[in-house]
Amino acid sequence: PIRRLATAHAETTDAVFRKLLRKPGFTWTEHGEALLRRRKPWYYESEPRPGVSVTRAACLWMTSPRRRSAAAA
Repeated sequence: PIRRLATAHAETTDAVFRKLLRKPGFTWTEHGEALLRRRKPWYYESEPRPGVSVTRAACLWMTSPRRRSAAAA
C-alpha cells in the first residue's frame, strides 16, 4: 500500500516522507526501496505472489466465442 500511495501521489511523496522521517534529503525514487526493506523485511523474505488467481472457469469465459462475438457487436 505504501508503494501504491507513493505512485498515486508522486508530486507530494517526497515532501511527506521528508517531514515524517525528518530527513530533508529524502527522495522516494532514491531512498524508498531501502526504507521499505528496512521497515518491512518480512515482506521481502519470499517471492511475491499475485493477488489474484485466474480460475479455469474464468479462462474459459474470457476465451469463449460467444463473449468475443458479443463484444464485437
